[in-house]
Amino acid sequence: FAMTGASSIRIVALRALCRVLASAGEGQRETSLLAPSPSQPVDWHQVAAVAAELLVAPPLWRAVQPGLEQMPDDVVEELRGRYLANTIRNVRFRHSLAEAVGALNEVGVLPVLLKGATGLTCETDGKVGDRWMADLDLLIAPSELSAATAALKGIGYRADASQPWVTYELPFCRSRTPGPIDVHVELGVAPLPGLVPGPEARDQSVGVSVGGHCARVL
Repeated sequence: FAMTGASSIRIVALRALCRVLASAGEGQRETSLLAPSPSQPVDWHQVAAVAAELLVAPPLWRAVQPGLEQMPDDVVEELRGRYLANTIRNVRFRHSLAEAVGALNEVGVLPVLLKGATGLTCETDGKVGDRWMADLDLLIAPSELSAATAALKGIGYRADASQPWVTYELPFCRSRTPGPIDVHVELGVAPLPGLVPGPEARDQSVGVSVGGHCARVL
C-alpha cells in the first residue's frame, strides 16, 4: 500500500493534534509539541482542518492558548471563530437543559446528567464552549419514564418517531433547539448495566444546579 503525499500530511497533522490534546488533558499545555521541525514540518492549516473534521476544534482552541504565536493568524482566527460558534450553540443547549430539568423537577424527577450535559451546569461557567455536543443525555429511573415523558411533552418536546425505543434510551426532539434530549433508564447496552447499574449510578451521583433547578452528576 503506497501512502500518498496528502495522506502523509494528514497523518502528521492527526498525530500532532493528538499530542497537543493529550498534553492539555494532562495539564501540560505543551504547544511546543506542534512546533515545526526540518524533518517533519507540521501544517497548522491541516491540523485545524483535521480538528474541525473530528469535531475537536473547541478543545484544540483551549489547548493552544499559551502558544498562539506559533500559529498562522488565519488559523488562530478560524479556531477562535469555531470556539465562539460552539460556545453560542452550547449556551442554547444550556438553556434547553435548564428548561428540561425544571420541567422534570416539577414532576418529582431528579435527572442525572451524562456526558456533555455535565459541562453545562452552573459550576462550569467559562468552559461552556470547550466541547462539541450533538445532544443532551439524562439518566432517570425506569419508573419515572412516564412522568418524564409527560413533562417534556409539556414544554414542546416529542418522542422521535424515526428513532425506535431501545432498551435504555428514548430521544425527544423539539424545533429551534440545537439538538435532542436523550432520556436514559440505563447507562448503555450490556455488559455496561451489569457493571454499573442505573440505580447504583444514581446513588453515587452528587447534586448540581442547572439554571436554578436541581440535577445530579456522576
